[in-house]
Amino acid sequence: MSVFTTIPNGFYVNSAGAVDARFSVADSASRKTSFTGVYYDGLIVYQQDTQEIYVCIDENNANLDSSWKLVYPASGSGTGSGEPTGSNTEIQFNDNGNFGASPRLTFGESTGLLRVSGSFEITGSAASDSFIIKSGSNFNAFKVNNEGVSVLGDFQYTPTAENGGVMYSSSNLYVGS
Repeated sequence: MSVFTTIPNGFYVNSAGAVDARFSVADSASRKTSFTGVYYDGLIVYQQDTQEIYVCIDENNANLDSSWKLVYPASGSGTGSGEPTGSNTEIQFNDNGNFGASPRLTFGESTGLLRVSGSFEITGSAASDSFIIKSGSNFNAFKVNNEGVSVLGDFQYTPTAENGGVMYSSSNLYVGS
């Protein structure tokens, strides 16, 4: 009769008998050297020290790291694993190969507010507009072109005076004081 034998992380092996010793090893060295002559392409091995699952992709060179493909957790899949880093609203980023977060980079889902505290750099390209702030979906309120020239959008109404404000409307430049 078949029974499910459990290995960590919710994986199960359906087996009528004992699990083959090659399915679960203590560490990387054991995975690459313990089974001389009995490796095969497609061999799936659970590595206990890292809680990772590997598949042998080159049975003739199983002693080399390049002969094993990490399949769990999925390497480079972008799916991530574990608990989120940082506090609520903090955006996660790659911090030297680890998940990082900072209160200086946040996003509020309900408000749509992206907040950056500190320096902010935009690198231009050959495109005619390197940086654009839109008001609504089709109106450029402010832009910096590829030559570094700042351009105010042409609002079609007379603005309300705002202390320190600058606005362009109908060929007039308004400066608040």
